[in-house]
Amino acid sequence: MKNRMKVLIFSAAIILVIMPLSGCLDLDESDDDRIGIIVTLPPQIEMVEALGGNNVKVTEMVPSGQSPHAYEPVPSQIKAVAEAIAYFKIGTGIEFEVNHLDFLQEKNQDMKMFDCSVGVPLLEVGEQYNGHEHTRDNIKELTRGDHDEDPHIWLAPSNAKIMVRNIYDGLVTIDPENKNFYEGNLHLYLTKLDELINDTHSKLEQYTGREFLVYHPSWTYLAYEFNLTQLAIEESGKEPGPAELAAIIDKAKEHNINVIFISPQFDKANAEYIANEIDGRVETIDPLNENYIENLQSVINKLMNTFNID
Repeated sequence: MKNRMKVLIFSAAIILVIMPLSGCLDLDESDDDRIGIIVTLPPQIEMVEALGGNNVKVTEMVPSGQSPHAYEPVPSQIKAVAEAIAYFKIGTGIEFEVNHLDFLQEKNQDMKMFDCSVGVPLLEVGEQYNGHEHTRDNIKELTRGDHDEDPHIWLAPSNAKIMVRNIYDGLVTIDPENKNFYEGNLHLYLTKLDELINDTHSKLEQYTGREFLVYHPSWTYLAYEFNLTQLAIEESGKEPGPAELAAIIDKAKEHNINVIFISPQFDKANAEYIANEIDGRVETIDPLNENYIENLQSVINKLMNTFNID
C-alpha cells in the first residue's frame, strides 16, 4: 500500500512539473512570427515566397483547382485575412476580387493593400466566337479602368517581372529593415524570368502566328508576348451555342488544329465534343498552377508539340 502511495505521489509531482513546460513547448500558429501575406491566386505564392523567403507566410484566396470566377472564401481563409499584414491583389477586375475584396478588407482594416498590376499594360478580352482570333494585330492595349480588360496578366512572364517589382515595393513598405534581403531575392527571381523569356522566344520564333485552341481564353497575354494566336471556345463565362461550336470546328479544321487545351477548373464536355469532331484530343494546361515558372515552361512545351512545321 505504501509503495502504491509513493508511486501516485511521484506521478503527481511529475505531472505538475511537465504541465508548465508543455505550455512553453507548445509550438502552435501563435508562435509563428512570419509576416502574414494574402494573395488572390496560387501563381502569386511563388512570386511572394521567392522574394520573402522564410520571412513570409503566404495564403492564397483561390486554391489550386478552383476558379477565380466563382470561388467563395471559407472561414479558415477569412481567419488568415484577419491576421495578415498585407494583401497583394491581382488588380485587374478578376471576379474574385470584384466580389470579395471589400468584404475581406473590412475583416482587417489594418491590412495594407498592394496592387500587382500597377504598370502592367492591359489587353482587351475581345470577341472570339465565330472564328475571331486573338493576334498581336487585332488585340489593343487598354486605358486602365476600362471594363474589357483581360484579367489574366500573370500568364505573360514580362508581366510577372512587373508584378514581382510591385511585390518587392510592398514588402519593403511593410518590412523596411529587410530591404537588402528582398532586393537580392528580387534580382535572382528576375534573372529566372529573363531566362524563361529568352528561352521561350528562342523556341517559338519559328512558330510566329501559329494558332492554338483553348476552352477558356486565359492565355491572351502569353499569346501576345510570343506572337501566337489564341482561339477560344468559351467567352466571358458563356458556353457556345450550336452556331458557335460549328464555327470553332471549321476554324480548327482550317488551321489543322488537333488539340484543345482546357484548364482543370472547367468542364470538358464541349471540348471533348469538338475534339471528336476534329479527330483530336483534349489536353490540360493550368493558368493557376502554384509553380509559376515551371508551369509556364510546361505549357510552352505542350504548345510547341501541337504546332506543325511547314
